[in-house]
Amino acid sequence: MDGKPVRVQGNIESDGSFSWGTERPADGALPGLYRVIVMPRALGDAEMAAGKRPDVEGKFAKFETSGLRFEVKPQRNEFNITVTRPKVKSKEN
Repeated sequence: MDGKPVRVQGNIESDGSFSWGTERPADGALPGLYRVIVMPRALGDAEMAAGKRPDVEGKFAKFETSGLRFEVKPQRNEFNITVTRPKVKSKEN
């Protein structure tokens, strides 16, 4: 990686598991240190109007604020990610 940005992405399954890929899904990631973001599924206008909110707090969608980093080693790796949901805003003013 030599300090060059490398894009690795994956999808979170319904059971919470995920796998990463660089060229194609689940082909893995090269060894090195990675900063990680978690992007929730985008909500449509109708969902927002119905009061739905993203599944993951917004801070996890930015490298600067996610606080998530992993070191991939040249072996099978397991990473546990803990994220929080957005806080419900109080209706009281």
